[in-house]
Amino acid sequence: MASSPAVSSRISASAFENSLKWALDLRLQNGDNRAPLIIGIHSDTYSSENTGYPQPLAERRLAIEHFLDYALTKPQVRFGTAKQLIQWMCSPTPL
Repeated sequence: MASSPAVSSRISASAFENSLKWALDLRLQNGDNRAPLIIGIHSDTYSSENTGYPQPLAERRLAIEHFLDYALTKPQVRFGTAKQLIQWMCSPTPL
């Protein structure tokens, strides 16, 4: 089974979490183009059925939970579905 580069043996769950935080902080810096930061996470990666990763399931899930908690501290951050994102992109409005 091929593993996701996000949680492969090449990167720890905490390094994955930190890379998400870095990407978000970079996107929110003044002067950035403010385009949406899209993070696609395959749900199977965080399923108890998937045993193809070296990190324990709880560690993988915790990295995402920590990132979501961090992102929600930013007043400019919004979460939405892919469909909601496309609808917004068709008719963008300021946050």
